[in-house]
Amino acid sequence: MKRKGLLMLIGSVCLALMLALPLVASCGPATPEEAAEEIAALESEIDELEGEVAAKGAEISDLEAEIAGLTKPTTFEWRLQSCFCPGDHEPEIGIPTFVDFVEKETDGRLTIEFFYDGEIYAGEETLTSLGEGLTEMAGIDPTYLSGIEPACDIWGGPPFSNLISPTYGDTYALQTMSGLSELWRDFVGGYNNRIVGTHTYGPYPLMCSNVPIRSNADWAGVKVRSYGCYAMLFEELGASTVWIPGADQYEALLLGTINVATWAFEAVEDMHWNEVMDYLILPGWCSEVGVTLVNNDAWETLPTDIQDIITLGQREYARESIDWYNACYQRVQDRADEWGYEVIILSDADIDEMRQLTYDEVWPDMAALSPLSAEAIEIIKDWYGLE
Repeated sequence: MKRKGLLMLIGSVCLALMLALPLVASCGPATPEEAAEEIAALESEIDELEGEVAAKGAEISDLEAEIAGLTKPTTFEWRLQSCFCPGDHEPEIGIPTFVDFVEKETDGRLTIEFFYDGEIYAGEETLTSLGEGLTEMAGIDPTYLSGIEPACDIWGGPPFSNLISPTYGDTYALQTMSGLSELWRDFVGGYNNRIVGTHTYGPYPLMCSNVPIRSNADWAGVKVRSYGCYAMLFEELGASTVWIPGADQYEALLLGTINVATWAFEAVEDMHWNEVMDYLILPGWCSEVGVTLVNNDAWETLPTDIQDIITLGQREYARESIDWYNACYQRVQDRADEWGYEVIILSDADIDEMRQLTYDEVWPDMAALSPLSAEAIEIIKDWYGLE
């Protein structure tokens, strides 16, 4: 409508000029002085009309810019930090695959910049820093949060919490279909965060050793890098434990500072632990859980279709993760000779002994750490029908 008005105004100016000029020619003034006055008056009127035209043109340009702004999709720029170091599957494969999926499916309306552990905040500070908005998203192993709440060790996957098998399906059912899901949702919600995805790192822990562990009796006096509930079981077996960051374990094994390093299975090939280990001790004790968290305020700013794309992307992430870890689990066994270490698989009797120690000693000790821990242990026991 504005453009139509401008065109009508321009047309009026042209019509006025067309009508005026013949009149000037046929009924002109009597003297040159009068003619000059009439011409000046008409030119003044033209200048005034041209000014109105220019003003209308500027108004139309402003309106067109406003319309363009309303029709252009809103874009969002997010930051995502992982709690893991370079070489780990999460920052090198899992998260980039998820980010690519989201950016493609949203046609670039949501872009996500990735950061390694410590580039913005320490992994142990994820819950509070994410809630304060230092990033909009984070990938975390919940056990990193146990300094804030001991129950996060249980969230990550306590030893022998997968009674059917240490597989993703068993883990996913326990974490998302039992009462644990509400427990963790309410916990992170208290820090202005929400859970948007759950996945697994496969059988855990991978135990890379420079001493042979052929039975549970061999754990006595061995120094193991571990933490939380896993350290509790190692200590029940007679080992001593120490905490060091994942990125420092290669050097610690090389120098003999520790005898056994623990991580997920990519440590052997992608983090090159095969260069400093002599034995791979199997099996793992559980299927450890990873989660993706988002800042709740940032989440609420997103259109629902982008929220749905993130949710779908996390499901794809979970499937990719278990497929990759299953293949890696097999690869580190098949290529042991090539990569220079011996694979030791502990006997069923040793595993049964570990499991009983866990139920009799470790789980009760974990439950005693906090009310939330006690509630989580009871949920797991109820889920599997344990006394």
